[in-house]
Amino acid sequence: MSLGKLAAATFLGMLPLTFVNNTLGSVLIIRGWISALVAAVFVTLFFMIPWPIERYDFLKLKRYFPHLQEEPTEQLPQRSAEQQG
Repeated sequence: MSLGKLAAATFLGMLPLTFVNNTLGSVLIIRGWISALVAAVFVTLFFMIPWPIERYDFLKLKRYFPHLQEEPTEQLPQRSAEQQG
């Protein structure tokens, strides 16, 4: 992954959670338990939403962020005890 793509993905990936932290963090002092509940829901969603995006690719993002698939490794033939000695 190039440095530009890494920087863009990091920036865009951090924006939503940064916004939520700043917004709910300032409200947390005023209405504690409601803000904590909403923050917990948002954090849970931030962890759960990427799974269907990755699996079903309905946003067609795989063409911009391709994943390299590992090639199956060849298994080396096992050496017998007589060959090792």
